[in-house]
Amino acid sequence: MIRFYSLLFLSISAVSCSRTFYPTDQTLVPPIKKTGDISVPGDLYNSGFGGYSLALAGSPARNIALFARHSDLRGEQLDAGFFEEYRVGTARYTEGAIGGYYSMSDRNTASLYVGYGQGNTTNEYQEAVLASLQYRRLYIQPGIYTEGRRMVLSSALRLIRLQHYAGNIDARMPVADLRVIQDIENQTPKWIAEFGFTAGFRFSGFQINAFLTQTTPGNPDLLFADSAIGLSATLSLHELFRRSK
Repeated sequence: MIRFYSLLFLSISAVSCSRTFYPTDQTLVPPIKKTGDISVPGDLYNSGFGGYSLALAGSPARNIALFARHSDLRGEQLDAGFFEEYRVGTARYTEGAIGGYYSMSDRNTASLYVGYGQGNTTNEYQEAVLASLQYRRLYIQPGIYTEGRRMVLSSALRLIRLQHYAGNIDARMPVADLRVIQDIENQTPKWIAEFGFTAGFRFSGFQINAFLTQTTPGNPDLLFADSAIGLSATLSLHELFRRSK
Protein backbone atom coordinates (compact mmCIF):
# COMPACT_ATOMS: atom_id res chain seq x y z
CA MET A 1 0.00 0.00 0.00
CA ILE A 2 1.35 3.36 -1.01
CA ARG A 3 1.17 5.77 1.92
CA PHE A 4 0.53 9.38 1.09
CA TYR A 5 1.23 11.83 3.91
CA SER A 6 -0.48 15.08 3.17
CA LEU A 7 -2.44 18.04 4.30
CA LEU A 8 -4.47 19.86 1.70
CA PHE A 9 -5.17 23.32 3.03
CA LEU A 10 -7.69 25.67 1.47
CA SER A 11 -8.41 29.00 3.08
CA ILE A 12 -9.90 32.36 2.30
CA SER A 13 -8.08 35.59 3.00
CA ALA A 14 -9.27 39.14 3.37
CA VAL A 15 -6.97 42.15 3.72
CA SER A 16 -7.59 45.70 4.71
CA CYS A 17 -7.73 47.45 1.33
CA SER A 18 -8.61 46.77 -2.30
CA ARG A 19 -5.19 47.53 -3.76
CA THR A 20 -1.84 46.38 -2.45
CA PHE A 21 1.79 45.83 -3.42
CA TYR A 22 2.20 43.05 -0.84
CA PRO A 23 -0.70 40.94 0.48
CA THR A 24 -0.07 38.99 3.65
CA ASP A 25 -1.61 35.57 4.22
CA GLN A 26 -2.12 32.98 6.93
CA THR A 27 0.86 31.83 8.98
CA LEU A 28 0.17 28.21 8.10
CA VAL A 29 0.82 25.74 10.94
CA PRO A 30 -0.23 22.36 9.52
CA PRO A 31 -1.87 20.10 12.14
CA ILE A 32 0.77 17.42 11.66
CA LYS A 33 1.25 15.33 14.80
CA LYS A 34 2.70 12.14 13.38
CA THR A 35 3.60 10.44 10.13
CA GLY A 36 0.53 9.30 8.24
CA ASP A 37 -1.99 12.05 9.12
CA ILE A 38 -4.12 13.03 6.10
CA SER A 39 -6.37 16.10 6.13
CA VAL A 40 -8.43 17.78 3.38
CA PRO A 41 -9.86 21.25 4.19
CA GLY A 42 -12.52 23.18 2.24
CA ASP A 43 -13.11 26.92 1.94
CA LEU A 44 -15.55 29.69 2.91
CA TYR A 45 -15.44 33.08 1.18
CA ASN A 46 -15.18 36.54 2.71
CA SER A 47 -16.07 39.94 1.27
CA GLY A 48 -13.69 42.75 0.29
CA PHE A 49 -10.16 41.80 -0.81
CA GLY A 50 -10.56 38.03 -0.67
CA GLY A 51 -9.59 34.84 -2.43
CA TYR A 52 -8.14 31.46 -1.60
CA SER A 53 -4.99 29.64 -0.56
CA LEU A 54 -4.47 25.99 -1.47
CA ALA A 55 -1.68 24.07 0.26
CA LEU A 56 -0.31 20.55 0.41
CA ALA A 57 1.64 19.51 3.50
CA GLY A 58 2.84 16.32 5.07
CA SER A 59 5.41 14.37 7.00
CA PRO A 60 7.57 12.06 4.80
CA ALA A 61 9.70 11.02 7.78
CA ARG A 62 9.59 11.19 11.54
CA ASN A 63 9.62 14.80 12.79
CA ILE A 64 10.10 16.14 9.24
CA ALA A 65 7.39 18.20 7.54
CA LEU A 66 6.94 19.83 4.12
CA PHE A 67 4.30 22.04 2.61
CA ALA A 68 3.61 23.93 -0.61
CA ARG A 69 0.97 26.61 -1.04
CA HIS A 70 -0.56 28.80 -3.74
CA SER A 71 -2.60 31.94 -3.00
CA ASP A 72 -4.87 33.83 -5.37
CA LEU A 73 -6.42 37.09 -4.09
CA ARG A 74 -8.64 39.65 -5.75
CA GLY A 75 -9.78 43.07 -4.62
CA GLU A 76 -13.33 44.29 -4.58
CA GLN A 77 -14.51 45.25 -8.07
CA LEU A 78 -15.40 48.94 -8.17
CA ASP A 79 -17.86 50.56 -10.56
CA ALA A 80 -15.35 52.93 -12.11
CA GLY A 81 -16.94 55.88 -13.88
CA PHE A 82 -15.28 58.39 -16.16
CA PHE A 83 -13.54 60.14 -13.27
CA GLU A 84 -12.60 57.05 -11.32
CA GLU A 85 -8.88 56.14 -11.34
CA TYR A 86 -8.87 52.84 -9.50
CA ARG A 87 -10.74 49.65 -10.38
CA VAL A 88 -9.36 46.43 -8.94
CA GLY A 89 -6.22 44.68 -7.66
CA THR A 90 -5.08 41.05 -7.80
CA ALA A 91 -2.27 39.08 -6.19
CA ARG A 92 -0.85 35.59 -6.71
CA TYR A 93 1.81 33.85 -4.66
CA THR A 94 3.38 30.36 -4.55
CA GLU A 95 5.72 29.04 -1.85
CA GLY A 96 7.30 25.95 -0.41
CA ALA A 97 8.61 25.20 3.08
CA ILE A 98 10.52 22.51 4.93
CA GLY A 99 10.76 22.07 8.65
CA GLY A 100 10.45 19.90 11.68
CA TYR A 101 7.86 19.23 14.35
CA TYR A 102 8.05 17.88 17.87
CA SER A 103 5.19 16.52 19.98
CA MET A 104 5.58 18.11 23.40
CA SER A 105 2.52 16.26 24.70
CA ASP A 106 -0.61 14.55 23.41
CA ARG A 107 -2.13 18.00 22.82
CA ASN A 108 0.78 20.30 21.93
CA THR A 109 3.06 20.14 18.88
CA ALA A 110 5.85 22.64 18.18
CA SER A 111 7.16 23.27 14.68
CA LEU A 112 9.80 25.28 12.85
CA TYR A 113 9.67 25.96 9.09
CA VAL A 114 11.96 27.67 6.61
CA GLY A 115 10.11 28.81 3.50
CA TYR A 116 10.65 30.53 0.17
CA GLY A 117 8.17 31.83 -2.36
CA GLN A 118 7.52 34.21 -5.24
CA GLY A 119 4.47 36.24 -6.18
CA ASN A 120 3.13 39.24 -8.01
CA THR A 121 0.57 41.96 -7.51
CA THR A 122 -1.35 43.76 -10.27
CA ASN A 123 -3.37 46.92 -9.70
CA GLU A 124 -5.67 48.17 -12.45
CA TYR A 125 -6.47 51.89 -12.44
CA GLN A 126 -8.18 52.56 -15.75
CA GLU A 127 -8.82 50.21 -18.59
CA ALA A 128 -5.42 48.85 -19.71
CA VAL A 129 -3.55 50.99 -17.13
CA LEU A 130 -1.76 48.47 -14.90
CA ALA A 131 0.97 48.42 -12.28
CA SER A 132 2.49 44.97 -11.65
CA LEU A 133 5.24 44.16 -9.15
CA GLN A 134 7.00 40.85 -8.58
CA TYR A 135 8.33 39.89 -5.17
CA ARG A 136 10.00 37.03 -3.34
CA ARG A 137 10.12 36.23 0.33
CA LEU A 138 12.37 34.05 2.47
CA TYR A 139 11.21 33.35 5.98
CA ILE A 140 11.59 31.35 9.16
CA GLN A 141 8.48 30.46 11.12
CA PRO A 142 8.31 28.92 14.62
CA GLY A 143 4.83 27.86 15.69
CA ILE A 144 2.75 25.73 17.99
CA TYR A 145 -0.40 23.67 17.41
CA THR A 146 -2.73 22.69 20.26
CA GLU A 147 -5.54 20.18 19.91
CA GLY A 148 -8.09 19.59 22.66
CA ARG A 149 -11.14 17.40 22.76
CA ARG A 150 -13.21 19.98 20.84
CA MET A 151 -11.05 23.07 20.34
CA VAL A 152 -7.95 23.59 18.19
CA LEU A 153 -5.52 26.51 18.44
CA SER A 154 -2.33 27.47 16.63
CA SER A 155 0.00 30.45 16.61
CA ALA A 156 3.16 31.35 14.73
CA LEU A 157 5.67 34.14 14.21
CA ARG A 158 6.87 34.53 10.61
CA LEU A 159 10.09 36.53 10.14
CA ILE A 160 10.33 37.58 6.48
CA ARG A 161 12.95 39.01 4.17
CA LEU A 162 10.76 40.60 1.49
CA GLN A 163 12.27 41.70 -1.83
CA HIS A 164 10.48 43.35 -4.75
CA TYR A 165 12.76 42.57 -7.69
CA ALA A 166 10.88 43.41 -10.91
CA GLY A 167 7.84 45.21 -12.24
CA ASN A 168 5.85 46.43 -15.19
CA ILE A 169 4.57 49.97 -14.61
CA ASP A 170 2.33 52.13 -16.79
CA ALA A 171 3.36 55.78 -16.48
CA ARG A 172 -0.29 56.84 -16.80
CA MET A 173 -1.07 55.47 -13.33
CA PRO A 174 -1.69 57.95 -10.47
CA VAL A 175 1.35 59.92 -9.39
CA ALA A 176 0.80 59.04 -5.72
CA ASP A 177 1.15 55.32 -6.41
CA LEU A 178 4.16 55.93 -8.66
CA ARG A 179 5.86 57.53 -5.66
CA VAL A 180 4.91 54.52 -3.51
CA ILE A 181 6.60 52.19 -6.02
CA GLN A 182 9.72 54.35 -5.94
CA ASP A 183 9.77 54.09 -2.14
CA ILE A 184 9.39 50.29 -2.36
CA GLU A 185 12.32 50.14 -4.77
CA ASN A 186 14.48 52.27 -2.46
CA GLN A 187 13.68 50.18 0.63
CA THR A 188 13.90 46.66 -0.81
CA PRO A 189 14.82 44.19 0.61
CA LYS A 190 12.75 44.80 3.72
CA TRP A 191 12.43 42.81 6.93
CA ILE A 192 8.96 42.38 8.40
CA ALA A 193 7.38 40.17 11.05
CA GLU A 194 3.92 38.61 10.91
CA PHE A 195 2.11 37.08 13.86
CA GLY A 196 -0.69 34.63 13.16
CA PHE A 197 -3.36 33.04 15.32
CA THR A 198 -5.90 30.35 14.42
CA ALA A 199 -8.79 29.04 16.51
CA GLY A 200 -11.53 26.57 15.76
CA PHE A 201 -13.47 23.49 16.70
CA ARG A 202 -12.88 19.86 15.90
CA PHE A 203 -15.38 17.07 15.59
CA SER A 204 -14.88 13.48 14.51
CA GLY A 205 -12.70 13.86 11.43
CA PHE A 206 -13.65 17.49 10.83
CA GLN A 207 -12.40 20.97 11.80
CA ILE A 208 -13.68 24.48 11.18
CA ASN A 209 -11.31 27.38 11.92
CA ALA A 210 -10.87 31.13 11.71
CA PHE A 211 -7.49 32.84 11.44
CA LEU A 212 -5.92 36.26 11.83
CA THR A 213 -2.49 37.42 10.65
CA GLN A 214 -1.06 40.79 11.72
CA THR A 215 2.04 42.46 10.23
CA THR A 216 4.52 44.27 12.51
CA PRO A 217 5.50 46.94 11.77
CA GLY A 218 2.70 47.99 9.44
CA ASN A 219 3.62 49.60 6.13
CA PRO A 220 0.48 51.46 4.96
CA ASP A 221 2.65 54.09 3.25
CA LEU A 222 3.95 51.32 0.93
CA LEU A 223 0.45 49.89 0.38
CA PHE A 224 1.41 46.64 2.11
CA ALA A 225 -1.52 44.77 3.63
CA ASP A 226 -1.21 44.87 7.40
CA SER A 227 -3.55 42.00 8.20
CA ALA A 228 -5.39 38.98 6.84
CA ILE A 229 -8.44 37.15 8.12
CA GLY A 230 -10.11 34.01 6.87
CA LEU A 231 -12.03 30.81 7.43
CA SER A 232 -11.17 27.20 6.70
CA ALA A 233 -12.79 23.79 7.14
CA THR A 234 -10.66 20.64 7.44
CA LEU A 235 -11.61 17.02 6.80
CA SER A 236 -9.22 14.66 8.64
CA LEU A 237 -9.24 11.51 6.54
CA HIS A 238 -6.97 9.51 8.84
CA GLU A 239 -9.51 9.86 11.65
CA LEU A 240 -12.32 8.75 9.34
CA PHE A 241 -10.27 5.74 8.16
CA ARG A 242 -9.69 4.64 11.75
CA ARG A 243 -13.41 4.86 12.52
CA SER A 244 -14.30 2.77 9.47
CA LYS A 245 -12.10 -0.14 10.56
